Amino acid sequence: MKITHLPNFRTEPLVDHQRKAAYPSITHFLEGLWRRGQWQAVTFSAADFAGTGAMTWTVAVGDVVTFAYTLNGRTMTVSFILEFTSIGGVPDVRLAIAIPGGFLPSRSMHTAAVAYDAGWVPAVIEASENVAVLYVRRLDSAVWTAVADGAHVYGQISFEVQG
Repeated sequence: MKITHLPNFRTEPLVDHQRKAAYPSITHFLEGLWRRGQWQAVTFSAADFAGTGAMTWTVAVGDVVTFAYTLNGRTMTVSFILEFTSIGGVPDVRLAIAIPGGFLPSRSMHTAAVAYDAGWVPAVIEASENVAVLYVRRLDSAVWTAVADGAHVYGQISFEVQG
């Protein structure tokens, strides 16, 4: 963070230009510094999970073992363990998970993951530049199997966010 002048903490908000955030007091600013790099649980919303095309992916609150992220500078890491989820509709290739906090990747990144889709399969997590969701697909690019409470997805990905 670059400070160009020392603010009057009683009358001026402190601005963190790296995170584009204004803090009403030095206490709020220090709390923001303290939270950097700490894992933040994502509040559950069924809307954060979807299938692509005509496929549906239903993730209930009890299916989420872990859905959390950390932000260190402009590097975001998202981790998830989703068990006993349901896939329906017309099976397609990708599952979509909303990127927490409204952040957008500044470049595309891929990493390995694992899934249970009628058997254990290697998978890939994709973060694409300017796209607000992470995509999870089987490594063989096969369509997911329609199943009630039987699809599991495990993964973690790090990527640069726009700043």
